[in-house]
Amino acid sequence: MKDEVQNIIKENSALQSKIRAASPVISFVSNLLLLGQCLNVFDFLVIDMLWWRKSKRIRFTGTEDKKELYANPRKHFISFLKGIVVFLLVAVIDGVILSVF
Repeated sequence: MKDEVQNIIKENSALQSKIRAASPVISFVSNLLLLGQCLNVFDFLVIDMLWWRKSKRIRFTGTEDKKELYANPRKHFISFLKGIVVFLLVAVIDGVILSVF
């Protein structure tokens, strides 16, 4: 049923200019990349910069008195950049897998 409707719409010359077809791989990659980057930005801004750096409850053994280790934003920013690469790779791999199957 779905294919029939799509075929009728594709064959209708009045609707040809309104049809936009995107590659399934590009669609999956862009959606997953957007979702992943939103999570990455949330992790960087809220969890790392606002909460983790200022929380006194969470300290690893032996670093309780070294506040400067937790307050340095450089480590969190580098992790954020690594997250961009990781989410890009996951989005591409997942997009290819989902479009093939």
